[in-house]
Amino acid sequence: MSDLTYSIIGAGNIANYFGVMLFRSGAKCQNIYARNIDKAKALASIIKADNISDLSSVSDDVDLIIIAISDDAIIEVA
Repeated sequence: MSDLTYSIIGAGNIANYFGVMLFRSGAKCQNIYARNIDKAKALASIIKADNISDLSSVSDDVDLIIIAISDDAIIEVA
């Protein structure tokens, strides 16, 4: 089992792919943020993470933060 912890910003195809692959490897997702809360909830339920509705609440006490968003949103999020 992996000790890796991570958070995800985004809930599209790339976020789903990496989230599920890391989950299968034993890594623990702390939380998921996405503009579309329904997509965040769906991914969170699959990988047993908390979905959050506020970007500033994304846990930074993790080993990895995956930013999987559209190119147009990178400046705003980062």
